[in-house]
Amino acid sequence: ELADVPWVETSGGATVKLSVAFAPSDALAKWQLGVVGSNTAQLGTSDAATTHAGIAWGLKPDLSWADCVAEAQMIEKDRDRPLAERVAWAERLIKYLEHSFGTVGLFGPCEDEEATKCRAQLSAIAFCPAVEPSGRFVSAAPPEGTLCLRSPSSMQSSSNGPFSWAVEPRAKVSATLLRFAKLSVEVVVRQIIALSAMPAPSAEASVLSQHLLSAARRLSQFPPAELSALSDSELGARLREAAWVPGMGGGKMGGGDQLRFFPPGRVAHQLRGDLWPRFGRLPDDWRGRFEIAGLSTFLQTLGVKQTLSATVLAAELRDVADEGQHSERFALSIRMAAELAAALEPGAAAPDEVFVPTTDGRLLPAAHVFINDAPWHSRAAGAATQALLHEAVSPADGK
Repeated sequence: ELADVPWVETSGGATVKLSVAFAPSDALAKWQLGVVGSNTAQLGTSDAATTHAGIAWGLKPDLSWADCVAEAQMIEKDRDRPLAERVAWAERLIKYLEHSFGTVGLFGPCEDEEATKCRAQLSAIAFCPAVEPSGRFVSAAPPEGTLCLRSPSSMQSSSNGPFSWAVEPRAKVSATLLRFAKLSVEVVVRQIIALSAMPAPSAEASVLSQHLLSAARRLSQFPPAELSALSDSELGARLREAAWVPGMGGGKMGGGDQLRFFPPGRVAHQLRGDLWPRFGRLPDDWRGRFEIAGLSTFLQTLGVKQTLSATVLAAELRDVADEGQHSERFALSIRMAAELAAALEPGAAAPDEVFVPTTDGRLLPAAHVFINDAPWHSRAAGAATQALLHEAVSPADGK
C-alpha cells in the first residue's frame, strides 16, 4: 500500500511515491542532474546504509530511461538559464548516459519497448551542445559558428563538412551519444540551397564554387531511387530555381572571366557567344568533373546541358523585348539570336514567336521581320517601313 501512496518527502519540497524518488547517494548526487536534485528522498542522511535501505524499500538507485528523457527536456526548455550553464548541464547528462548505458545500451539491439521508445525521444530533443554555422560564407569548411543546443538527429559529423554545412557536435562532447543524422539527399540539397542564399565576396566565389562542386558530386552518388524524389518535389523545384551553378563570361576580369552563380538551366558547357549576364559557361573545373559517371546525368536532369536549348533562348529574347530598348540589352539580344539559330537542329522548326533584332534597334517577332540579304532594297523607296533583320545576324541564321 505504501508504494501507491505519495508519502516520501523530497529535496524539492514535494511529496511523491516511492517509485518516483531517488535514494540519497553521493555517487548519484555528483552528476548534479535536475531530476535527482529535486526528487531525492529526504531520509536524514546519505550514508551507504541509508542508501541501501532506501533502495530496498523501492527508492530508485539511478536514472531510468524515462528520467534521462525528462532531464533532456528540462535542458531544452530552460531558456531562462544562461546557455553556458545549460551546456555544462547537458555535458553531465551525456556523460551519465555513457557511464550508465554504454555504447551497446545507447545504440545496440534492444528488445525493451520502453528503452527503444526513450532512445527515439532522446534523439529528437535539442539538448546536445553543438556548433551552428554563422550564416555567412567563409572559406573554412565546416565554418566557425556559434554554440547552441540541438537534437542528436539534426547534426552531421565533421567528416560530412564538404557536403553538409549543418549543425555539428561540439568537440568536448563524446561522440558516443551523437548518433549523427544520415547524410541524405534532403540534407545535401538544403545545404546547396542555403549556400546559394549566402552572400559570398567575389574574391571567394571560386572557393564557394569548389564547395558546391563537392556537394553536387556527393549528391549525384546517391542511389537513383533516392534522387528520383527530386523530380516532382518542392525541394527539387527549389534546387532547379536556386542560383548555385557557377557560370563564366562577361569578359576578362583579373586575368580570367567573371564568375557568378546561376540556376542550372542558365548554364551550359558551350556557348557560341558571350551571353553574360543572362547565361554563363560552365567553368573548366566543373566540366572536367562533369564526365564522372553519375554527375553528368544528374546535372543534366537539373538543366545543365551541353548547349542552351532554342526554347530557353526564345523565352529569354521575349523577356528582353518586354524590358524595353537599351543598348546593352540589344547587343546581348543579337548574340542570343545567333545562339538560338545555332541551337536549332537542321530542318527543325523554331519555337513559337521568336523575337529577333532589327536594323533600327528593336526586338520584333520574326514573322514581322524581313531578312536583309539585299542591302540595296533597304535604300529603295518605302523600305523604311519594313523591319529588317539586323546585319550582325546572318541571313542563314535568320532563315
